[in-house]
Amino acid sequence: MTTIIGIIIWVACIYGCYSVAQKNGRNTTLAIIWGVLFSWIALIVYLIMGKK
Repeated sequence: MTTIIGIIIWVACIYGCYSVAQKNGRNTTLAIIWGVLFSWIALIVYLIMGKK
């Protein structure tokens, strides 16, 4: 059960990176890769970076 919750959070972070990158005019493919590798840390970085 814990693994399923972890995977759901991980996928939500990847989608969040993609969504924020798209909204701010950044490379969405790179956002997905960073989201896969660094999860919530990448999401926080994308939120802080702001618009391009």
